[in-house]
Amino acid sequence: VKVFYDTCDYEFYSNTRAPSKADMRKSLGLPKDMFLCGMVGAFHYRKGHDHLIKAIGLLNKRGFNSIGAAICGNSAKTLKKWQVLAEEEGVANKIFFFVNFADQELLSLHRSVDVYCNLSNSARSCGLDLALLEAMSSGLPVAVYDNGALPRAVPKGENGILVKTNDIESLSQAILNVYQMSPEERR
Repeated sequence: VKVFYDTCDYEFYSNTRAPSKADMRKSLGLPKDMFLCGMVGAFHYRKGHDHLIKAIGLLNKRGFNSIGAAICGNSAKTLKKWQVLAEEEGVANKIFFFVNFADQELLSLHRSVDVYCNLSNSARSCGLDLALLEAMSSGLPVAVYDNGALPRAVPKGENGILVKTNDIESLSQAILNVYQMSPEERR
């Protein structure tokens, strides 16, 4: 098989009549004044949630205290390790975890964040997955690892930043680059 047809509901995720970012953040209990990186995927190491948490930790240690993340995974049972890591990195109050969101909640999440990250770091999970397509349909810039099919999501850097796989320092710099853009440039 060489072609996979996506199942992303572009019309749903690109709906411009959705509530405002402030309203979406309020509905999810997210801070209104924090720059947030979004990520959706199973709570497995191959998805790179730990890389995002560590990158947020690095940025906060460098004084960028208004940068955090909203991460949605699939199981409350496997969430604890990510919460522990956020504590160890000193960013437990800047990482917001969610579990098993339905489509409407995912739309709220995508509309609440400022950049979407796909940090899949193994051959098993490095395709153009549904969460990435949904985030892109929502108009988010993306930061993706240069792994598998992911580079195809960022042709010539037009809609995001390509990061060397497993390079947390470069990931933190990519997040900082998007953070320093105006909202118009991010769009």
